[in-house]
Amino acid sequence: MSETSPPELVTKRVEAFSHNDFGFIFDTYHPDSNFRLQFPSRVAYIQYGQSTLNDDYRIRSCQILTERDVDESVAQVLFLLTVDYQGQQQQYFELSEFHRCRGQWYYLQSHRLERREFSGGLDEMTCDKMLEQGICF
Repeated sequence: MSETSPPELVTKRVEAFSHNDFGFIFDTYHPDSNFRLQFPSRVAYIQYGQSTLNDDYRIRSCQILTERDVDESVAQVLFLLTVDYQGQQQQYFELSEFHRCRGQWYYLQSHRLERREFSGGLDEMTCDKMLEQGICF
């Protein structure tokens, strides 16, 4: 089986959210991510996702804008998400960082910036601008 690239992993995670596959989401987080500190239990996260995210969070679209390799074990993917969160539509840029671990890519962290906070066009948003302006989580 071929390795899933970071952009493919973004797409698969979006699909998993739309199918409420919170186990897949959990499994694709890097073991050292802040997320895994917050949710050390896979079962607890799946229960949280089903009870909270299932009703409150819907991804409407995901547009991958660019990607780059930082080095052989770190990659970044910049994308634009349109979501419904608790009945309100939101749009934001996300620069996700992926680390290779045990031969696979895992999501480590992201920088996020609301679309309304960036006055330029989509073609003007870059990974470096996200690192300068976005909030890391």
